[in-house]
Amino acid sequence: MDERVAMASYQDLSDKGLVEAFALGGYVEITSRGALFAEENGVAPADLVRHHNAVRFAMVDAYTKIYEERGPHAWRDWEKVADDAKIGHPDFHLNRTILFDYGYLEGVRPGALREYQATPEGRRWVEQIRGRKARVARLNELQNDPEVAPAARGHELERLLQEHVQTEGWDAERNVRGPGEEHDIVISHGRDVFFVECRWRKEKAEAGDLSKLRDRISARAGAMGLFVSMSGFTSGALRDAEDRLERCVMLLFGSKDVSDVLTGVKSFTDLLNERFKLAVSRRKIVVEEVPE
Repeated sequence: MDERVAMASYQDLSDKGLVEAFALGGYVEITSRGALFAEENGVAPADLVRHHNAVRFAMVDAYTKIYEERGPHAWRDWEKVADDAKIGHPDFHLNRTILFDYGYLEGVRPGALREYQATPEGRRWVEQIRGRKARVARLNELQNDPEVAPAARGHELERLLQEHVQTEGWDAERNVRGPGEEHDIVISHGRDVFFVECRWRKEKAEAGDLSKLRDRISARAGAMGLFVSMSGFTSGALRDAEDRLERCVMLLFGSKDVSDVLTGVKSFTDLLNERFKLAVSRRKIVVEEVPE
């Protein structure tokens, strides 16, 4: 590469905080911000990103367990923590700086070189990841246990969705009763209010199943609907949802949508916004289901 081009590129990356000089003679290294930029923009190999994400969680989780077991003033030498959590020492050092920059780890005192602890923000992050792993595990149990009754699966699905949307900042309340009616979940964020119906039966949801939720939505100005069916929807139900958009907005989530949301592949909020935009601007109802 031409030296002038290289210097201009270095200056641009340095101004953005992605690289920095670390020794005389033109030596340059990537910063924590640069490493995260590479991961988030597909520059780093996907398997390497997954590996380091797992290492970062294992590190903060290990320090969180120390806090939970021994209190806020407990500390342990980093080498012992790494060994107990089966984290390689090179991986530990590579990700320590990133976790410090994230604000998830900190020294137990100024200048501490071997003793670290999880910050309150780090412990909250661990709690969120633990919760997500637990919800995914429960979803898998429900999918693989044929003995669970459809109604029980539906109620568990309600609980899993309620817990998840709350992590994204939505208010969510289950079994909301009104005059002569009951809603599985009511979720809201600001002025956006969705009445949510959850189904997990052998049969696909039909147009008639959607009509009851639509009647409840239509009785409230500004409310919208979300019908979740783990067994999918008939073609008639999809057409019905599109044909009646002038009456109310009802979005549909299938089994893949639920899996993507609970596993973190997609955020609930982003997926809901995407589906809402398609429904309103293109009069199109989209649903994703796991192939049979």
